[in-house]
Amino acid sequence: YFIAAASNPGIAGHSGGAMVAAAIGGFGGGFVWTAQGSYYGRASEEYARESLTSIERANAYFAWIFASIYLAEEVILKLLSTVLIKALNISWFDMFFIYTTVAIISAACMCFVYKYP
Repeated sequence: YFIAAASNPGIAGHSGGAMVAAAIGGFGGGFVWTAQGSYYGRASEEYARESLTSIERANAYFAWIFASIYLAEEVILKLLSTVLIKALNISWFDMFFIYTTVAIISAACMCFVYKYP
């Protein structure tokens, strides 16, 4: 969305642009969630085998880690936008730039995820 808003500044204030961005993000998110489920299953099996615990216990442990990180990140980013926009008076354009930067860093970090055979 940031790239679209940067190339066409008039799009930033229109809900149509946000809907298109949400559709693209939702479509991409579907692939990520599917891949995450497969990876999660393999990691749980390996962890259960290495730690001599059940797969159910490993799944619960990984679910706790994933949910904690995911929800903490969501809360932090929502609070960040509220504080930056309300208290520091930054624009939505700048906020989308920050979110885009976070997304790029997150995608780059995927290069360091263990690759299962």
